[in-house]
Amino acid sequence: LAASLWRGGLPSDAALESGLRAARCAPSESEQHLIYALAELVSLDEGARNAADGAFARRGVVRAKALPKAEPADAAVFAHYAAYEMPLSRVRPHVWLALHRGSERGALKLNVVLEDGGNGAAAAALGSVERSISVLGALPPGSKRATVLRKVFS
Repeated sequence: LAASLWRGGLPSDAALESGLRAARCAPSESEQHLIYALAELVSLDEGARNAADGAFARRGVVRAKALPKAEPADAAVFAHYAAYEMPLSRVRPHVWLALHRGSERGALKLNVVLEDGGNGAAAAALGSVERSISVLGALPPGSKRATVLRKVFS
């Protein structure tokens, strides 16, 4: 289903809905699985990958916050990152590893987002990624197919 959507082989939103219903998992999970599969296809597409890398290099922000249900020992170890925010381009490798370890241990919630800065720069960066995905240009903007493709980047 993901490959058909990526190649533009789904002729309608009804075909997408039919494919989601035919998935071998709960309907609430089928769209999320499709988004994961599409994210993998984006990572394999050199143009889309380069556009996404560029967007996050320019506008990416790493945010971490402490999770209230963390083990006390882990909470103490990662207390320094309890309210962390830094442009992705400035995060040192050892800090990234610590943030990731804190996330894996359940002490931190870690996000990497595109920061807008109030000037529409994040939207422009996402637009460049979307333009690199040729099938999006052929889909009606409000269609379910276009919406699912765009969720890969949100």
